[in-house]
Amino acid sequence: MKLCNACNLVFLIDSTYKTNRFRLLLFDFVGVTPTETTFSADFAYLEGERLNNVVWALKRFRGLFLRRDALLGVIVTDKNLALMNAVKTIFPVYQLVV
Repeated sequence: MKLCNACNLVFLIDSTYKTNRFRLLLFDFVGVTPTETTFSADFAYLEGERLNNVVWALKRFRGLFLRRDALLGVIVTDKNLALMNAVKTIFPVYQLVV
């Protein structure tokens, strides 16, 4: 949590399809430090890649930030439509890089 608030400039968000024994989607949040190392910021197992599931995961991720002004600067992701729409909903003023 401290690392998320200290190194909050760039986060990568991606999902891995049903590679665990429960056949659930792994949704992973990775942060980048100023020294270009990465850290695992958050993860969630989702039943599917529906918009409401992704919005729920992004709301929980947003809850990690202690101050309103400590929210992230850039979100990097692939061309996942559900994720892009959810990011626009939860983080409307931030830059999304696809």
